[in-house]
Amino acid sequence: MNWFSSDKEEIEVPKPVDPNAWEFLEDESDFNTYRRRVPGGWLVRTVEPYCESEALTFLPDPNHTWKV
Repeated sequence: MNWFSSDKEEIEVPKPVDPNAWEFLEDESDFNTYRRRVPGGWLVRTVEPYCESEALTFLPDPNHTWKV
C-alpha cells in the first residue's frame, strides 16, 4: 500500500446495528412479519398492510436460539 498514492482502497465499514430494531422475516405470505430480541425470548409482530391490522406475541426462547 502506497500512502502517498492517489489510488485509495475503499474500506467498507459496517453500519452499527440497532439492538432495539425490528428484524424483518422473509416469508411467502401477504403479511409482514418482524421479530425483536427481548429478555427471555422474542417479540413477534405481524402486520397486514392492506387493512392496517397488527398482531403482537411473545415467543419464549431464553437462549435466543431461533435462527431464520
